[in-house]
Amino acid sequence: MKAAPVINSLAFRIAVVLFFTLSAAQAVNFYLFTEQRRSDLIQEASYNAIQRFVERVREPSQIRFETGRAGRRDGPRLGPRDRPNPINRGVSEFEHRPRRNRPPPNDRPLNAGGRVHRRAEPLIIYENASLNPDLSKQLKAALLENSINVEDARASYAPAPERPRPPRGQMPPRGDRKLESNDSDRPFEIRFTVKLQGSQEWINGIYPVKPLPESLSLSDFLESASIFVFFLILAITLIAYNIVRPIRELSKATLKVGQHREKVNLSVKGPNEIRQMTEAFNQMNERVNELLREKDVLLGALGHDLRTPLTSLRLRIEQMTPIETREQAITTIDETAKLIDDILEFARSVGDIEALTKYDLTSIIYDTVADYQDMNADVSFVDSGRIVMPCKPSAIKRMLRDLIENALKYGGNATISVSSDEKQVILLVEDDGPGVDEAAIESLLQPFKRGEDSRSRRTGGTGLGLAIAKSVATAHGGDLALMNRPSGGLCVRVLLSL
Repeated sequence: MKAAPVINSLAFRIAVVLFFTLSAAQAVNFYLFTEQRRSDLIQEASYNAIQRFVERVREPSQIRFETGRAGRRDGPRLGPRDRPNPINRGVSEFEHRPRRNRPPPNDRPLNAGGRVHRRAEPLIIYENASLNPDLSKQLKAALLENSINVEDARASYAPAPERPRPPRGQMPPRGDRKLESNDSDRPFEIRFTVKLQGSQEWINGIYPVKPLPESLSLSDFLESASIFVFFLILAITLIAYNIVRPIRELSKATLKVGQHREKVNLSVKGPNEIRQMTEAFNQMNERVNELLREKDVLLGALGHDLRTPLTSLRLRIEQMTPIETREQAITTIDETAKLIDDILEFARSVGDIEALTKYDLTSIIYDTVADYQDMNADVSFVDSGRIVMPCKPSAIKRMLRDLIENALKYGGNATISVSSDEKQVILLVEDDGPGVDEAAIESLLQPFKRGEDSRSRRTGGTGLGLAIAKSVATAHGGDLALMNRPSGGLCVRVLLSL
């Protein structure tokens, strides 16, 4: 089963390729955007944590000193409900300072709570975390900006500690599920440890960061990309149309050249590849027309060069004896000459691409009549003045020969006359023969139709003469018609457009 024409069209295939290619590019760009968004949230959380930590470090005496080994975690981080009495706020281990005009909680990457304390040793980083050089540099820069001299300052990102498993049969509290190491939204902490200059103690800070938002879902992607997809389809349609249109024009021009032998010259426009293809077609078309013109010249030369020696040979044979041999030779020569003429005329009429040029029609008739008069044929021309018209001289000559040959064959003589008015030229070829049946007049203008049904060359030709003459007249914007003369004989009327 054949696929639908639309699916097999070049425009559809270009549209499909461009659509999926640009959609994939948009998906990659969307992924990079979400990752950049997550990175921006981390940077914002880091900046806020540094500012809040530095603010506490400026008053180290207000920070609670803790004893014991700094391990993985000295108990769970206390929440707002466990916040101590405001009277002891100066020595509180928590930092909770509400600010005005804060964004909603869901839009703040850094949690409100923070744990700052003093120890005799620096904060131990988790095994799966390491010091972050960039974050450490930012911390040092912020400390120096606030005129806080330190001997050492370290910072890192560390994953949040795992909460203890709940008893069997109980669900863990919301937000306390165990996260795998490959979870992209796993919560983490920003950890600082600073040793002030001239001090033996370390100030440690732990600031939890809310879980980062997950990557947007497919529905979010489609919603955000709907406008892009609309303009993408529109752009693809325009691109495909501009690519296919010159190809269609080239296809139509090729049909004209191949089927109708029309001379077509396409306008060169569009992208470089289309322009090159159009120029190549025009060059090919010009070359084909040139070859056909050369073929016509060759056929004309062959017809002339073959007809002349055959005529000379016939004149010599007429002096030969015995009579039977002479008659057979003359018959063979006549049949050969007729065969050559028919083939040449038919070949010229089929591939005629001769250009219209202004030419003296009267001189063409004079030359043609003179050729037959040189052969002692009863052909005459009634001159009515000089007529110049756009025509194909070679085609006009072929038409005149066909009509004269037909008149001589069936009428014994041919009389040619020509006249003109403002719109057309009227060419008449008359003979004194018996004429034709009125019912057979239209059929005689068809190829291979003859007034006599026999296919013998003794009684007629191949039936191409009138068909070729009619095609020449049609090519000149005119027509050809047959009519019986009232006084007897046949009149062929040819109309040629001026």
